[in-house]
Amino acid sequence: MFGVKDDFKTPFGRGGTFCNRPVRDRTFAEASAWNLPVWTIGSVRSVLQHALAQSRALCPRADQQVWSMAQLMPRVNIDRVLGHRRVLQAEDAADLAASILRAGGTPTAHVALSAPRSRHAGLARMIGSRLREEVSSFSRARLHRIAALLDPKHAASHEALAFASVAEGVARGTSIPSVGVRAALRLGRSIRVTCPVRIDLCGGWSDTPPICHEQGGTVVNAAITLAGRQPVCVEARLIEEPLIRLRSIDQGRNLTISDALAARSHHDPHDWAALPKAALLLAGITHRHGNLSRRLRAFGGGLELTMSVAVPKGSGLGTSSILGAAVLACLDGVCGKKASVRSLIERTSVLEQMMSTAGGWQDQAGGITPGFKMLRTRAGADQTPRIQRLNVPSRALRELQERSLLYYTGQRRLAKNILQGVVRRYLSGEPAALRIIGDLKAAAEAMARDLVRGDINAFARGVLRNWELKKAIDPGSTNTRIEGILRTIESRLTGYELAGAGGGGFIFLVARSARDAKAVKRILGRDRAGDASLVEFAWDGEGLRVDVIATATGPSRHPHR
Repeated sequence: MFGVKDDFKTPFGRGGTFCNRPVRDRTFAEASAWNLPVWTIGSVRSVLQHALAQSRALCPRADQQVWSMAQLMPRVNIDRVLGHRRVLQAEDAADLAASILRAGGTPTAHVALSAPRSRHAGLARMIGSRLREEVSSFSRARLHRIAALLDPKHAASHEALAFASVAEGVARGTSIPSVGVRAALRLGRSIRVTCPVRIDLCGGWSDTPPICHEQGGTVVNAAITLAGRQPVCVEARLIEEPLIRLRSIDQGRNLTISDALAARSHHDPHDWAALPKAALLLAGITHRHGNLSRRLRAFGGGLELTMSVAVPKGSGLGTSSILGAAVLACLDGVCGKKASVRSLIERTSVLEQMMSTAGGWQDQAGGITPGFKMLRTRAGADQTPRIQRLNVPSRALRELQERSLLYYTGQRRLAKNILQGVVRRYLSGEPAALRIIGDLKAAAEAMARDLVRGDINAFARGVLRNWELKKAIDPGSTNTRIEGILRTIESRLTGYELAGAGGGGFIFLVARSARDAKAVKRILGRDRAGDASLVEFAWDGEGLRVDVIATATGPSRHPHR
């Protein structure tokens, strides 16, 4: 027993204390709490009784052997002490996890995994009981995530159910039409939709389910054109045959669907046709059940859907979600509906979950709306962001264009894998992941202020801050090749980051000056590795565009937002 103010160094004759009190006995004037002989060895009861007595009167008893801290410490088996502490902590963690489950809550992964292995099976059974009663989709996702860690034998099944529960939570409140829609487009006319892509500048991950549903999201991003045009294009036309023809120009792929089973197979994100098949179902043109030919005759004919994306797959520019929004807008046009921004953002989030890609809302929101903007949501079921256009001063916008570069690394990655890794950390309740989400949102707020002020240097530093936070929440967002590229040009940059989830795709660079930007362009122009290249880009001021085209007599364009 000792006092919180005892420093174990200062001699009592010079102000040292024991149990927070000065020691007046001159016998101990040169001693300190470190070498004062006041502790005994024995049973817990006898040691505590002796310690209490010593704390009241500094008079070592003659009939007991007493020791100083200096004598005792070398005799302590530290490994045994720490091992015993770990055992006690593990049992405490098991009891805590069990009590949280009994109270209807979900323990964090750290608490559950700190329990002794002998109690993992019991905790997993308790989670199984809770799952039978739990009605919240996101709580079920969290419970499945903890169960996957406690029960490695069934981990894959629990992981799949965790992400299925997240998808269910996102889709709740948005229904797939059960009554078939009808075509409003006449034969000989087409609907064409074009769209920019987006650069996520700050706050990404905060828009990802279930993070945004529980914490709210805050993101700054901007719509961009590539090589002087909007790179996403979707065109649909009615055909007489009762079937669906899908065509991807950039991938050189074609698919004709004539049966309902093929039309419903949209769960594999590696399948190039998964997106349009899910969109057709979500638009009410195809059904989950019934005969496809009969359904299409009732619709008014078959459909030919052509997609073109002038962006490499896995670019990090939000292409998949933006393409999804463009396809939905195009199908709405076929059915005579004017697609609203809110509806497109909401339904594209559902589309992502239907394809098992677990994406958020910032990609489609960033592509279908023009310019720089701040996107915010509050915690809750409604995750359609409030969009605040950021009016960047024209002088600052010109400076940013002169100093900015977009470089394709030649490396591709599937965002789903990175997304799921971050969502796992969040569902596990990792404190670091939760802290980084808060930091990302705060950084986005600061960046929005810098843009409106026209402070390009502060904006560039915000881009770099966002990149550091991205790497902290997912170390896999970078790799040796990317770090090597950045090292060669880092001295000429104020800010940089990989677009999207990282791991490959495009690097967004802000040079220290227009002159440095030209130097960086020369350096990167010498990199001949694979498909790596600089890509001309510009800030887009138009957003999603829908045109009706009279294919028989030439284009008759009626753009609307």
